[in-house]
Amino acid sequence: MVRILYGVMGVGFGHSSRADTIASILEDEHEILFASSNGAYDYLSKLGKNVAKIHGFNFSIKDNKIEYIRTFYNNALKAQDTVFAIGKVVDICKEFKPDIIISDFEPFTAMASKFLRKPLISIDHQHIISNSKIEYSKKYIKQYQISKFVSSNIVNHANSYIISSFFFPHIIKKNTIIIPPLIRKEILETKTEKGPHTLVYMPYEGNIELFKILREIENEEFIVYGAKKESIEGNLHFKNISKEGFIKDLSSSKAVISNGGYSLISEALHLKKPILTVPLLGQFEQVMNAYYLEKLNYGKYYEELDEIKIIGFLNNLAKYKRNLEMIKWNGKKDFKKVFDNFIYNISLENLEGDIEEENKIISNDAQLAYA
Repeated sequence: MVRILYGVMGVGFGHSSRADTIASILEDEHEILFASSNGAYDYLSKLGKNVAKIHGFNFSIKDNKIEYIRTFYNNALKAQDTVFAIGKVVDICKEFKPDIIISDFEPFTAMASKFLRKPLISIDHQHIISNSKIEYSKKYIKQYQISKFVSSNIVNHANSYIISSFFFPHIIKKNTIIIPPLIRKEILETKTEKGPHTLVYMPYEGNIELFKILREIENEEFIVYGAKKESIEGNLHFKNISKEGFIKDLSSSKAVISNGGYSLISEALHLKKPILTVPLLGQFEQVMNAYYLEKLNYGKYYEELDEIKIIGFLNNLAKYKRNLEMIKWNGKKDFKKVFDNFIYNISLENLEGDIEEENKIISNDAQLAYA
């Protein structure tokens, strides 16, 4: 058994959901103390997890989007807050005495690991930008460079980088492995069906024209989440978020329309749902996800939608379904292999060569699930 301090980025459902999934893999054999802030702290607390509240990044948000580079610089300029935040984590470590630290894009637990000389595992999706050779349209090169800079610096000294992803680009940084998505238990236990509706996950703000277009499409039904309203308007059924209701409507949908967020894409693909995606402007990670979604022929990617594009997508669902049926994911099993290998090598006081070689084997096995 090892004692694990697990830092979780405070903003973004994907980080806290992944932390809960990883806890289900590890908590029977190891002792875990989560450290987080903001929404992730609240989420993990409600689940009854052992979680310490720490200082979080002060995020710069514009038009419902996190501005990562502005966030990074604003926090870098507040050196006193950073020192205080690291000190808080160090105090937690002195009391809890972790053997290792895990960081899901959480900077202060990662910094504390360096200060305390504790082995560090990074687990997230964002490091795919800095640790692998990804493909993208060159018109997004500025966004790519900014995103690469941020992901390179948020957690920059991990002994092992575990990247959860539905695509497998070539790895360019040592001690990095890409595993399939870590799907939450509720989705894994859900039976997928094909109903008459398409699930739409979009905020109302900024998408009024899209909803007008959807209302004009005959013989199609759309269930809409994310708009923060509850009403029926023609063929649009707006619903407020509830875990049970959302999972039921996702699993019984015939397709999904959403932005390029990684968590929903991963869950929809697991359930074999074709996806029409419109990534948020200025969010390179979403653009990247949308690019690979289309490259793998799991769905379609547009920068903006109109009636013809939507109908064209819905008329080609069978083509995407054929590719989706080939997916066989077991991200939880692959994570357990990588983690156990890491712990074994810590016991041998060898955190590089053996980890690197064993992870290559695990990574190759994981990629076969996409063949």
